[in-house]
Amino acid sequence: MHSDGVVDRWRLTDYPGLAERSPLVMAATLLRDAGVRRDDACVLVARSWT
Repeated sequence: MHSDGVVDRWRLTDYPGLAERSPLVMAATLLRDAGVRRDDACVLVARSWT
């Protein structure tokens, strides 16, 4: 989940192996690549336990 400060044109499949990394690395990667520099941004990374 992310705020409007992150563009929505990204897909997890574009980042092989990222889903196995720590939540911090996942959030940082998303902010680095999809963050809008002119806006504030928020990213929440959560694990599904199902």
